[in-house]
Amino acid sequence: MIQLTISVYTKSYNPKSKLQYQYEEKQFFNNVKEAKEWINNTYGNNKRQPMYVDDKDGKSKKIGYVIGFRNYDFVNGKRVNFIEQHWIGFERVEELEI
Repeated sequence: MIQLTISVYTKSYNPKSKLQYQYEEKQFFNNVKEAKEWINNTYGNNKRQPMYVDDKDGKSKKIGYVIGFRNYDFVNGKRVNFIEQHWIGFERVEELEI
């Protein structure tokens, strides 16, 4: 079973602002192909960058994607624009028999 861990971050357009963590969600799939199809259906052609992590030998391995797009919300009746990023990590999940 494949688990996608999706961490959502936002940032204002101000170059001095920093990413702020918003929330995390998880999606489960039978295989990587189904997970990638879900990503394509959900995020379409939004900007996508590979996400890497270093292993214990210092080599980088691709573990997912960072997908970014522009978004907005209304605060006190005023439209506020911001940048949103979804950090999507792939993990293999094994069910245990206890």
